[in-house]
Amino acid sequence: VTFQHELRHLKSESPQASNVSDYSMWGKERKNKNVFRIRGQIVEIIHGDITDEQTDIIVSSTDRDMKLYGTGVAAAISKKAGPELQRFCDEYTSHGAFLDAGCVIKAPACGNLKCKTIFHTNFQWDCLEKTVLKCLRTAAEDGYVSISFPALGTGYRSFPSEKTASVMIESINQFCNTSLHLDLIHIVLLQDDMYKYFLKTFQSSELCKHNTEATDIKAPNPVHNEQMEAIGSVEATSFDMDICCFTVCGESSNVESAVVELNKLTSAPPLSNVAGSEYHLRVPETQEGLFQMITLEASSEECKSVLLHFPQHGNYDIIEVQRIVNQSLHGRYISVQEELYRSSPSRGTERLLFFGTDKQTYPKINAHGFHTDFQKSVSVSYGKGLHFFISEAHAIASLSPDDSGFYYVYLACVLTGEFTFGGSHIVQAPAKYSNPSVLYDSLVDNCSNPSIFVIFNSLQAYPRYLIKLKSSSII
Repeated sequence: VTFQHELRHLKSESPQASNVSDYSMWGKERKNKNVFRIRGQIVEIIHGDITDEQTDIIVSSTDRDMKLYGTGVAAAISKKAGPELQRFCDEYTSHGAFLDAGCVIKAPACGNLKCKTIFHTNFQWDCLEKTVLKCLRTAAEDGYVSISFPALGTGYRSFPSEKTASVMIESINQFCNTSLHLDLIHIVLLQDDMYKYFLKTFQSSELCKHNTEATDIKAPNPVHNEQMEAIGSVEATSFDMDICCFTVCGESSNVESAVVELNKLTSAPPLSNVAGSEYHLRVPETQEGLFQMITLEASSEECKSVLLHFPQHGNYDIIEVQRIVNQSLHGRYISVQEELYRSSPSRGTERLLFFGTDKQTYPKINAHGFHTDFQKSVSVSYGKGLHFFISEAHAIASLSPDDSGFYYVYLACVLTGEFTFGGSHIVQAPAKYSNPSVLYDSLVDNCSNPSIFVIFNSLQAYPRYLIKLKSSSII
C-alpha cells in the first residue's frame, strides 16, 4: 500500500481534516489492585476513586453537549475540578460544536485533580470499543505514558458490566497491534460489585495474564517523579534521584530475575547488593535531547489522520511519515498549554500546522524543538518569530531538495491561542489593547482566514510528525 494510494482513498471517503486539534503517577488510596498483562501491556484493575488518580490522563464520559451534571463519573470529576472544567466545556460548545460519538476532547486538568489531562468522551454501545481504542492511541501519540478509565457506560447508559469489561480487553488487545505503547493503563472502579465483575472478566479472559507471580520491588525512601516500568514479569520503579534503594522481595529465583531485569532499565552500573535483599542503584538524570522516530505504516489509522492534512492533487508525493517522541520536550509543551488555558480557555487552542526543514536540521529539531536558528529562509512580513503554515507547499516553498530530491516538513502541534495581525517590525508578541498586561499568543497574515501563524515562544510548538516528500514531477 503506497501513501498516494492511501491518500486518494481517504480523500474519496473523508472530509478535509481541520488544522485545529480535537479537543506522577498513581492515586495514593487503594482498596485492592490486581495487575494483568495483555500481550505485554500492563493493565491494573483498581478498587478506588478515579478522581484521585495521578496518571497523566483520566477519562470521563458525557453527553454531546458536555454538561457535567448528575451523579456519574463526569459529575464527580467536575466537582473535584471545580467550575473551570465546565467553563472549558461551555467554551467548546458555545460556537455550535458538540462532542460527537466516538470522539475525544482533551481538557487540561484543573482544581484538585492530580492528573495532567482529562479526555472527554461520548459513545453508544456500538462504538465503545472504538472510543477506548481512540483514547489509548491519542494518549500514546501525544507522548503521555499512563491513563485511567472508569467502567465506561455502566452508569446511566446501563451497559452490562461484564460485556463492557470484555470490550475494554479487546480494545487494549487492538492497541497492542499498533506500534504504540503506554507504561500503564488503569481501570478504576468505585463500587464493590463493579470491581468484582471486572476482575472476574479479566481473570477468565484468555488474553489476560494475571501477575500472581510478579516480584514485589519497593523503595523505602521518599522519592520524586515516580514512573512505573514493566519489564517481563517484573514491576520496577525508577526515580529521578542520584541513588535509589530497592528492597526486592519474593522467591529466590524471582528475586534473581528481578535484579537482572532492573539492571536492563539503565546504562548505569548494575544493582549492588548491600545487605540481604536490599539493593542500591545509581540512576542517571533524565537527559534532554533524547527522542525516537517511529515510521508509520501507510495503512495505519494514525497515518491516515496525517494524510488528511495534505491536498489530494498537490505538487508533492508523500514518501514517509514518522512520529517524533520526545517526552522531555512534550512535557514542556503541555505545561505551556496548561498555563495558557488557565489564563483563558481560548488561549489553549492547538492547531496542526506545517514547518519546513532540511535533512541536516531536522535531527536538531527532534532533539531540541523549534528555534529561529533552525528556521530556513522565510519572509518575515508578519513578525520575526517562528513561522508555521496551513499548507505544506507554502512551508517548503523556499527550500531546496536534498541530493535524493527529498523535501522535509513537520506537521507540528502549535498553540496559536489568541492572535492578531502581524508586521515585519514585530520582534515579540504585542500586548492587547484591552489588557496591556496580556500578550497575544501569535500573529497572522489574515485575521479572518489565516494561512500563516507566527509565534515567539518556541515551547508553543511540538514537532509531532516529520514527513518526507518528493515533487510529483520527479516521481
